[in-house]
Amino acid sequence: NNQKLDLVRVFTLVESAKDPEERKQYNEAMTFISKNKIGNVIFYMPDREARNSTDLETNARKVKRGEFILHYAHDRKCFHKGTPSGERLSRAIHGALNGNYSDVLAERIFDGTTEKAEQGWYPGSHPPLGYINKHDTDPVTGQTKKRGCTIAVDPNENNVRIVLREYELRAQGLSLEDIRQKIKEEERARRLQVLPV
Repeated sequence: NNQKLDLVRVFTLVESAKDPEERKQYNEAMTFISKNKIGNVIFYMPDREARNSTDLETNARKVKRGEFILHYAHDRKCFHKGTPSGERLSRAIHGALNGNYSDVLAERIFDGTTEKAEQGWYPGSHPPLGYINKHDTDPVTGQTKKRGCTIAVDPNENNVRIVLREYELRAQGLSLEDIRQKIKEEERARRLQVLPV
């Protein structure tokens, strides 16, 4: 590369978490950088670094103290302790915009998912136990559509019974793991009872 830097380690940040404490991969990377006194930190794009003002300001202080130099590969920019105040302001503004984008995206996803759920859509390919994907019927041809379905109660009465039993056990204060074990035991005993002798 143009900077003549030696690559020490690569961290892949695929998490979407915005809050500092939820960015586990990011925090692991920054801990490694601090512990090993890495002098140059490269992010492909600014939004990989700054998802919130806390991380943005923390790194700005570290850069100002000369702990490391920040590089953005895609933009071919770097920030160091001698970076002019105007460029630091630009970085802060872009960081705020990235944080706002995360907020807006989260709101849209929540609103869209809520609306679909209210219409009977389940946000996933496999509905939970006790429910099934009910494929829509074309009103003109009467044929079942290959795409498009709503969630409906499972016609399998045994599955519905298990779900009701899970709620009952939860109401008794059992943990999720205890409920899982209890259901397994009860289902095993029930199958033994119905098997022909």
